[in-house]
Amino acid sequence: MVPNVFYEVRPDGLPPPRAYWVGRKLKKAIYGCVRSCTVLRVREGGWAGPHGNSSWEITTEMAAVKIIDLNIVSELQGKPSEDPLKEVAAMQYICRDGAQPNILPCWDLFKDDKYIYLVMPFCSSGELFGHVERHGRFEEDTARFWFRQLLNVRTH
Repeated sequence: MVPNVFYEVRPDGLPPPRAYWVGRKLKKAIYGCVRSCTVLRVREGGWAGPHGNSSWEITTEMAAVKIIDLNIVSELQGKPSEDPLKEVAAMQYICRDGAQPNILPCWDLFKDDKYIYLVMPFCSSGELFGHVERHGRFEEDTARFWFRQLLNVRTH
């Protein structure tokens, strides 16, 4: 038995394609936090429905989940320049036709009464902003590489 596993409850009663076992906090954010997740799959013959016991297998795949606190969203609505609801809408729009080059895809999106859970692939090297914070600046060749990546995203 493990706590902190979430998955899609399908209306047809079939098992979900995957589940997420929430792990350590990776980063605090204005509207919540980002946590690592281990991706799980239903063990052969192990699905008992949404409220029964489910047997999960651990996979080698990892994910990151951005957990957005809806209370904080409503408290800060209109104040900071960031809008997590627009970010979620943009991710859904960008990923509507599948993965895009140079853009981290949204694997799943969940919502309950308190939180929105935006699930993405786990990137072990962190985010670009974190690299800038650690090193202060990029060397010319590195800056050129990332600038081209940003321009490629803009064209897609």
